[in-house]
Amino acid sequence: MARGDEVVYHVTDTTLALPDLPPLAQAVAAALEARPDVMGAREDVEQGRLNEQVARNALLPALNVAGTLSAAGVARSGWSLAPRGVNEGHKLDWGIGLTVSYPLRAKLARADLSEARATVRLSELALESARNTVQLEVRGAYRAIVIERDRLALQREATRL
Repeated sequence: MARGDEVVYHVTDTTLALPDLPPLAQAVAAALEARPDVMGAREDVEQGRLNEQVARNALLPALNVAGTLSAAGVARSGWSLAPRGVNEGHKLDWGIGLTVSYPLRAKLARADLSEARATVRLSELALESARNTVQLEVRGAYRAIVIERDRLALQREATRL
């Protein structure tokens, strides 16, 4: 180019188009479903509730059913409903028993239930803490993206002018 030639600059915007942001509530909900720390805390709560149910069941009465069947026994000890000595060839003996138990002074079972309830409450608090952390992180990132988009739009306008 010669010294007196006029140079003309053409400014064009060559940046890529930015994708639209999902609504904030949708972004938070997606993060809450996908984050492993929230999923782990949710599973801890479910496991704690299951342990609490097992501890609660230890305080309930229990009914046990037992049955016996013996072949080739001739001696009798105890009570049985089975017919005996009907035929010499059949020496079957059977019995059925029921046992009902009710826990009296179940201090250990009550202590286990109290501990299970406390563990469930702690895991629920840990879940809420994890959810709050995720919401704060997503809101902060969302806010940063919106601010950077606005800054980019202002910079594009300044470049165009």
